[in-house]
Amino acid sequence: MAAVFVDLDSANQSASIVGAVVGLAGLVASLYGLHRTGDAQGGGTSVTASGARAVAIGGNAGTVVTGDGVTVPAAAPAPPAPGVPGGQGGAGAVNVQAQGDRSIAAGADIGTAVTGDGERR
Repeated sequence: MAAVFVDLDSANQSASIVGAVVGLAGLVASLYGLHRTGDAQGGGTSVTASGARAVAIGGNAGTVVTGDGVTVPAAAPAPPAPGVPGGQGGAGAVNVQAQGDRSIAAGADIGTAVTGDGERR
């Protein structure tokens, strides 16, 4: 391993240049990440439900009921969280799929989910 001796001014200038290049690379990586996140949320979102009474929701859901004869008390809707359209929190999902009879899937939070028949106690 070789040691390189330079004066303090040269080392300072070199460190400044390296720091600027690393900072610029970080900025480019951040902008790229923001761009990719926007693409995933805007163009690549897929919400599908297949099966009798299947429910798929791209974001949050307060109450989802797929059963017969179910009475669920009404709850006051919570205000949307910042950055989540219509959401109550959570990040939301890009691809949400519910497959099968009475299946339920949400891209973020579900407050109450009832898939059975009869009274809820």
